[in-house]
Amino acid sequence: MEHRYPTGEIMRLRDRVRGPDGLTGVVVGIIENDEYDLSVVSGKGWKDDCTGILVKTDAFGLVLYGEPDRIALFVLLAAAPA
Repeated sequence: MEHRYPTGEIMRLRDRVRGPDGLTGVVVGIIENDEYDLSVVSGKGWKDDCTGILVKTDAFGLVLYGEPDRIALFVLLAAAPA
């Protein structure tokens, strides 16, 4: 599954984002694709119980966003390094 920003761009691992709640951080997991930044989070078990994305927020650490309607409101601040 591809999560997209309001601009139509595909969300990628390590994108810097701002969520609908105003929190900023980095995408460290895209659960449906079984993609994880393993330097930050273990990929084990997430896909079994959850859907959505994991964001390492600047303010609170790791946050799971599971609702597609909320994920669609994320704003891309900086694309993942190539």
